[in-house]
Amino acid sequence: MAKKISKAEAWQLFKKGLAVGDVEKLTATPRRTLYNWFASYEKEYGLDSKKEEEEEVKRVKQDIKQVQILTENQVKTELEGIDFDSGWVDFATRKALEGCLVNGAIAQRLSDLMHLEISKSEPNYKNISCISTALNTHYRLQHLFGMFHLLDVNKAVQLLQNAGYTVVASVE
Repeated sequence: MAKKISKAEAWQLFKKGLAVGDVEKLTATPRRTLYNWFASYEKEYGLDSKKEEEEEVKRVKQDIKQVQILTENQVKTELEGIDFDSGWVDFATRKALEGCLVNGAIAQRLSDLMHLEISKSEPNYKNISCISTALNTHYRLQHLFGMFHLLDVNKAVQLLQNAGYTVVASVE
């Protein structure tokens, strides 16, 4: 069973970005006490600390978005020199290659952001969670999907039909 914590310890957890529910799961301190301590914490530090934290989370999200955009543009310019024939398989191959490279590069840059955030003297757990979620998404996209599903003829036909095209099968 978790132990009860003092008000100062609870304030330290609140300062690191944990919510009352998270602190409640970690400790045996009653919920009502935690809410009272959180209210006094907000009175003491005001809403400025909360706004600063929200601004930092927004900054991290903007950094993630900027990494995605820059990486996509970089990979697209690298693939411009490759000559692909005009066919569905070649298109799917190009898109699969582009998707894997983009998601791999984004994951690498997000790993660097994560390392910087973790190596801070007092890491912000909300920022770490945000970066971790984005990193998890791009690793999954890189390894599992990578747009290779475009090579499946049935999915390709369904994709075209969903886009409003009529696919007519011809037998020769």
